[in-house]
Amino acid sequence: FWQFLQARWERWLIPPTDSNVQEFVSAEISFEESQLRVWMDNLFFEGLLKPLETAPARLPHPWCEVGVAKKDGDASVEELAAMRRRLAGEIPETEAGYKDWLHFAHRYSTHVASSFSRDQDADETAAFWNDLWTPVNERFGQFVRSHLESLCNLPPTRPVLAHHIARFLARRVSGGTKVALLVLDGLSLSQWRIVRGELERVLPALCISDDACFTMAPSVTNVARQCIYSGELPVFFEATIDRTDLDAKRWKIFWDSAIGRPVRSAHINIEGVDTDFTALEETIDKEAAAVGITVRMPDEIVHGATMGWRGLTGQISLWARQSFLSNTIKALLDAGYELYLTADHGNLESVGGGTIPQGVLVERSGQRVRIYRDPTIFEHTAVQLGARVEQGSSKMLPPSYLPLIHSGRGAFVTSGQTIVTHGGTSIDEMVIPFIQLSKTSRP
Repeated sequence: FWQFLQARWERWLIPPTDSNVQEFVSAEISFEESQLRVWMDNLFFEGLLKPLETAPARLPHPWCEVGVAKKDGDASVEELAAMRRRLAGEIPETEAGYKDWLHFAHRYSTHVASSFSRDQDADETAAFWNDLWTPVNERFGQFVRSHLESLCNLPPTRPVLAHHIARFLARRVSGGTKVALLVLDGLSLSQWRIVRGELERVLPALCISDDACFTMAPSVTNVARQCIYSGELPVFFEATIDRTDLDAKRWKIFWDSAIGRPVRSAHINIEGVDTDFTALEETIDKEAAAVGITVRMPDEIVHGATMGWRGLTGQISLWARQSFLSNTIKALLDAGYELYLTADHGNLESVGGGTIPQGVLVERSGQRVRIYRDPTIFEHTAVQLGARVEQGSSKMLPPSYLPLIHSGRGAFVTSGQTIVTHGGTSIDEMVIPFIQLSKTSRP
């Protein structure tokens, strides 16, 4: 629908020169209609429609400027400030449902992508963190604590939690469809906006849906990826919950019994560079009905980022411009797969609040979350750290898996150090893309 509306906007703003075509298009849709006009600024603001890169010689109305890209391609400081204030006023209320948060996450991620794709002075950056991110984080944290557990039993008609993804794909396969799942390790919803823009440039005939779901808390690879590939909650894989090398095994076990009969599956774990394409082609040649592909590059960029989100955004954009991702998508679609793209978790630009030298007392020491097995040590540490941490225990996790998650933007690293990491419950770490990619012809 958005692609249809995008094409009609372009034709309405820059009508075809042929009079017969022009008459047909004019009769088809008019953006001057009040019921449509009132939505236009929202559609461009939320990124559902994209401004024209080539402006017409004359705009039919001043308000049409909202749908025409600026010459420098960047939103101005004033526009970003206006977007920030608008979003701050639209944060879902305490009792809002998951659909409200997913809808808000789309608008919020578009703003984050715009803000950190350009140079900002210290005051603009501080305004983002203080005036928008902090109230969003407080309200979203309440949602996670109050409602995340209740989402696990929803039907996988459309994935809401990470473990729904495999079950959703099973429904497609049971109907005779071949499916492929691209899992981009560590790619946040805002960084997906950057990747999407690059894909649209090199694959103009690609149709890209715009959806999202929630990952697990804590938002760490070993928990989230096993949920995605197994279709199970972490409470059901307690023995392997600390492992990150079971993607292929989890994927195969799931498909061996997913639809009442074994389904031929294949999985590959690759870095995400051009030299991986041969291995990808070999995987496609197996003609499996369900293909899973783990791409590590985004997470490697995240953990190597030294310039915060701004530097990370530039590196993600550069990676997406390379041929690997676009060639992978094209190859899978050409092979007849219904293709979906997701991530195991997002990431957050965090600030160190000091390390905790506990040695073997902590089971797993992360930068945003620390995992304990001993309830006594867990409780003692929680009391010792006070407001610095939140207890992340839930019914979705094994009883022996006890997370202490750093509150706010903090991290368990040297005080004042800025890093990009994950493991917490911020909207940036917890809301992940779930995108369908398909071939289409522009209308």
